[in-house]
Amino acid sequence: MINLHAYNFTTTSTVNTLANLAPLYSSTPNNVVSVNSTVTSWLVAGARKNKLNLVLATYARTYTLASEDQRAVGARGTGPGEAGPNTKRAGILARYEICNQLGEYGAVSDAVTATTYFFKGRSWISIETEDTLVQKLTYVLDNALAGVGVFTLDLDDGDNTCGTGAYRISQLAYEYFTSG
Repeated sequence: MINLHAYNFTTTSTVNTLANLAPLYSSTPNNVVSVNSTVTSWLVAGARKNKLNLVLATYARTYTLASEDQRAVGARGTGPGEAGPNTKRAGILARYEICNQLGEYGAVSDAVTATTYFFKGRSWISIETEDTLVQKLTYVLDNALAGVGVFTLDLDDGDNTCGTGAYRISQLAYEYFTSG
């Protein structure tokens, strides 16, 4: 099995450029790295579909905006967002550290990339929502991939802090793959 960790498509040279955590599709011809492009690259290289698992991220990628007025994907940031109380790592928040605060943020969803980001003041957050996760689960089924994996359970909501059920990402995948 090949576990494709198809998220976090940034490099050290783009660390201060706002980027979605896991775009399903590319938004422009110049922005070619996405879940789909990663899967396609493996298939072109000879990997079999039934040997590919798509690994879903349970955490949020965060940035500090350089300007509150420039918050679109690709805009400049001044660095990673603040560290969470448990993760203690700038630029990364566990799902349970941010889920109950997202209602205070503005949200922008992009149907082309199947992503959503959130913003408030100079804070910018990219995290998988239930909608974006369902789109990725549908992609796995539509493309006859082997299945999904979750990275990482300790950053998911194990104690139901978010109020959607413990380990919601794993539960959603289970529900999705066993309902049909």
